[in-house]
Amino acid sequence: MAAGGPVAGEQLPALERCGSLVDTFMHEKFSKIGMLVGLNPWKTVWLSLFGALCCMSGFATLRVETRPENLWMPTGTEASDEQDRYQAFFDDSNARFSYVIAVDAAAADADDGVAAHGMLADGKLRALLDFHDRVAGFSVRVEGAEWDWASLCVPLPSDGSPCATWSALGAWDYDAATLAADADARATLGAWKDASELEAFVGGLALDADGAPASASALMISYVNQAHRKNVDGSWVDEPNELWEDKFLDIAGEYEGKGGKDGIRLYKFATKSWSDEFGEEIGA
Repeated sequence: MAAGGPVAGEQLPALERCGSLVDTFMHEKFSKIGMLVGLNPWKTVWLSLFGALCCMSGFATLRVETRPENLWMPTGTEASDEQDRYQAFFDDSNARFSYVIAVDAAAADADDGVAAHGMLADGKLRALLDFHDRVAGFSVRVEGAEWDWASLCVPLPSDGSPCATWSALGAWDYDAATLAADADARATLGAWKDASELEAFVGGLALDADGAPASASALMISYVNQAHRKNVDGSWVDEPNELWEDKFLDIAGEYEGKGGKDGIRLYKFATKSWSDEFGEEIGA
């Protein structure tokens, strides 16, 4: 027997025979490929690039999923089915919220609290109602259709408003003539709701000796709109509400800063304020 080799006529072990077959196959096939590449180098390069580009063409139709219900919960699971059942009855994605908080601009600038009747002064109430009338009066156009507050809001007629909105202005049915004709606005407000109810949208409420509203440091108006969102490339888009909220925030912005406008200063918020803020932080 030769050192290191098998005896003549001796059969190789099964594992070695298998390895030999694999080695022979790889040598025969890949030597042909290597010869082909060596004889046609440029053709091989261009064919490789073409194949890579064909594989990359799918990126043109890539859609980034941003809907949280699809990002954080696997589809087709029991949890997903339970969420669908819940949202069939309690879908909290169908409402959008906007609000402003109004304060006495002079008192805010002086940082000395409420001056006189504060936000319950006749002039301050009229200024806030003028802002509300502007919000209720404008419209935005989306794909040829006009959308105003009445067409976007959650319909809930109350206190003279056809929509879901809450504020102290409901005491005068959101009507400028009714407010202007009122000789004692604070008495009217006290007769409309008691102090515990007013505290939902009247901040810093102070009562006189008879328990009637005397002054307030802030008033809030809340607006609730119905969502009109659509799935666009994996993202929820609500163009009518987003354009309406843009205009809403622009109008409220006129009352910001030192001195405010018409004696009041507004602090604003809308549902799209979250996406605007995060977008600015990401882009910074």
